[in-house]
Amino acid sequence: MSREELLREIEQVLPPIFAEQAIPDLLPGWYSNRHLSNLRSKGLGPKSFKLGRRTMYRRSDFLDWLKDRLEAEDEE
Repeated sequence: MSREELLREIEQVLPPIFAEQAIPDLLPGWYSNRHLSNLRSKGLGPKSFKLGRRTMYRRSDFLDWLKDRLEAEDEE
């Protein structure tokens, strides 16, 4: 499966806006809440915003971040 196909599949799964805690259910085996939280605290995670106490992501921001990470892995 190509990277573009993978990103299209993930785009189908993710709602337009979703909570960080939903990631393990939406993308099993990819990222845990804790891992994303750690990346966010270091300024390395996807662009996010707070809704009350919840950390939220926009699908477009998450996909842009994921695409950048996949490209960086390819370069290594």
